[in-house]
Amino acid sequence: MNSLLYVLRTGYKNWLKKNLKRPGFYFYVIFLVAYVFFLLSALYGWVVTGGHREPEIFVMALTAILLYFTPMNYRAYANRKGLSFLPSHVHLMFSAPISPKKLLIFGSLQTFSVSMILELIVIVIGIFFFQFSLLQMLLYFLLVSCFSFAVEFALIICLYGNERFSTKVMEWIAKIFWFVLLAMVAVAAVFFLKNGFTFQNVLSFLVSDWICYIPIFGWQVALIRLLLLGAGTAELIGSICYLIYGAVLIFCAVRLRCTGAYYEDAIKFADDFQKIMDRRKKGDATTAGEKKLRKHASVTYKGSGARAIFYRQLLEYKKSRFYMFGISTLIYAGVGIGFLVLQRMGKVQISGTAAYYAVFGILVYLFLVFGQMQTKWDRELENPYVFMIPSSSFSKLFYATALEHVKTICEVLLLVLPYGIALKLPAWYLVLVVLVAVIAKAVKLYADTVTTLFLGNHFGTTARQMLRMLIESILLGIAFLIGLVCHMIAGPFPAVVAAGIYLTVAAVALMIAGAGAFARMEYQAG
Repeated sequence: MNSLLYVLRTGYKNWLKKNLKRPGFYFYVIFLVAYVFFLLSALYGWVVTGGHREPEIFVMALTAILLYFTPMNYRAYANRKGLSFLPSHVHLMFSAPISPKKLLIFGSLQTFSVSMILELIVIVIGIFFFQFSLLQMLLYFLLVSCFSFAVEFALIICLYGNERFSTKVMEWIAKIFWFVLLAMVAVAAVFFLKNGFTFQNVLSFLVSDWICYIPIFGWQVALIRLLLLGAGTAELIGSICYLIYGAVLIFCAVRLRCTGAYYEDAIKFADDFQKIMDRRKKGDATTAGEKKLRKHASVTYKGSGARAIFYRQLLEYKKSRFYMFGISTLIYAGVGIGFLVLQRMGKVQISGTAAYYAVFGILVYLFLVFGQMQTKWDRELENPYVFMIPSSSFSKLFYATALEHVKTICEVLLLVLPYGIALKLPAWYLVLVVLVAVIAKAVKLYADTVTTLFLGNHFGTTARQMLRMLIESILLGIAFLIGLVCHMIAGPFPAVVAAGIYLTVAAVALMIAGAGAFARMEYQAG
């Protein structure tokens, strides 16, 4: 195990040495320190100064974080993914006389390193902000943090290193975790159908006894509550179930015979993982190994110059199985239809002024969720022919992003139409919402373009994303303030119109700046 720890330690050391030579790394560090300081200051002001030191609030936050992140890990394990083996690890360690079980622990340690740091931060916050006793947080560290990591290590060994059961049996075992995820969704659905879907009921769900009976995830929540809030029937039952589940899993992992039959899968995953890293460096959020179904298609080119970019993108979309739509389109439609269904069932309680503005909160959240995906324009910059087209930079930028705007209109309509029908909003207001949403998405798109063209590859993808988020936050924050002032003076309609006009000006300014930066890039390329 010492050799594996040496490899892990040396890997982090080399990573640090390499990044210390990059100017952008210091920008990341300064930004991260400032961001953490800002979050801790805001949290301290809200918890300590604001008098919100109730233990229930701390447990509620832990529950929300656990229910968000833990199912993602189990979903990866069910798909036999989630281990960070690099090609260098494969060539160096798989041929060495090291126990296959230890290699699995090594692969998971790299994934859990950030989680371990976050657990320590949680313990510090619990002691100094919420005034939990040192004994309580010590028990939390031992029985929740350390024991949970040991359980996940054991689960990884049982799923990846098992050589006793056939592939068919392992597939059924993996499906059990999917059933657990469905059980969690079903419990949440029943609770909200019974009590209604409101923000207050979301908070009530996080502190309800219902969660404690959800297999695995809920049992872990029950153990946290038992240690930090005290004993209750649901907490005792869930904690006992989790401890038994963990003990059985650890026993099976220790007794399991593992000779390294998973090496072939690990080698394939190492190649896939390297492809993912290469794509993320370019800002592409798609996963490695993803096969895009193609079909024969044709398009009639009309016009000349920069229009060639538009028609080439159109041809690519026509070759795709679902045209320009994907998982984001399904989620937009699902949110819209789900909102309409819940409203018909009387489970959504939004009325008055909030009905006019809640849709913007939903759209901004979805924009953030899918904001990291690489756009067609980002891919166009990788093609040398773009610089050779005899047309203006503004024209190239316009035609390269036109289909992105069309896609945004379609997706926003799928959400806004059911929302408007559910809350009986006027049709003219829905049209206005769609226009403002498309303009806001254009601000994001052109802000990304400006940061990409100005920074280039000197600071890396992360720096570009941080700068883009800063630009977006400033522009959208100003739009919010303009809308707020106009709402206080004249009402919802003038507020949305004023914010839309401002965002239009901002989008045009960013587009002009992006075109200028692109012209400079063309000059440098020439």
